[in-house]
Amino acid sequence: MSSYDQKIALIEWFQGQGMQPIETLQALTSSDSEEQLALSILLAKRFKITGTPTLVIDQQYRINNKAAKSQKEILDIAASLLEE
Repeated sequence: MSSYDQKIALIEWFQGQGMQPIETLQALTSSDSEEQLALSILLAKRFKITGTPTLVIDQQYRINNKAAKSQKEILDIAASLLEE
């Protein structure tokens, strides 16, 4: 999916949440947003994130709903990894 297609998908999603498309477009086209979006896409590919919920801890461990049965269990696993 191209960057343009991703922006369209985000605009459509936010519109479904009640946000005006022009407001979303303005937010997405700011230089900070462009940089954050590029980094997010890069990290999602690097950690092979294909769905939610997914957490990456310490850029080393990936926890998703296949590894745990509930969001609470995902957070408990994350907390234990952060304590190490």
